Amino acid sequence: MTTIISKRIEAPAIHAHELWKMNPEEFNQWRKKYDYPRIVHFFKEKLPLFKEWMKDQNVEDEILIEYSPSNFLKEREIIHLYTIIDKDTEEQTVVLREDNNLSDARLSKQVIRNKKSIIPYPNWYYKNSKTKEPLNLEMTYSSGRNHYFKGELGLLDLGNSKLSSGFYLGDRNLDFVSLAGLLQL
Repeated sequence: MTTIISKRIEAPAIHAHELWKMNPEEFNQWRKKYDYPRIVHFFKEKLPLFKEWMKDQNVEDEILIEYSPSNFLKEREIIHLYTIIDKDTEEQTVVLREDNNLSDARLSKQVIRNKKSIIPYPNWYYKNSKTKEPLNLEMTYSSGRNHYFKGELGLLDLGNSKLSSGFYLGDRNLDFVSLAGLLQL
């Protein structure tokens, strides 16, 4: 009997302390450049009907990378991408929101130029899958310090580190990472 061992896709090789030294914006940009493309590629190759979902919802790799792949894997009815124009500077930004309401005091000088509604992958999958097979979107394997999504996609190891007291984790995209052994002094 032959056992087929799937090939693992390891996380980028970088020491956690190098990433923790970055400010949130630098950290998120690093992930977009070096980490998220492999995650998106994995989804397209390994998640059932993922490519069909992307095509049906008109979602390109760049959208998944820009707004964090995990935002599209949460079970919820719909998410919205709003294109907003600043009235004073004409600067254009795009924001991702779960709700259908973009009432925010900061937006008083801005105009919504476009709104794109997207059905997140799990909800779309359950409506369109003929097999009705349940999705398993959990981490399924760990070996020592290595953790793997679906047993194949290595998570970025940001644990086994000590952060200074008051270190703010917020504003960092911490999806598909392992924080095992992370201490805050």
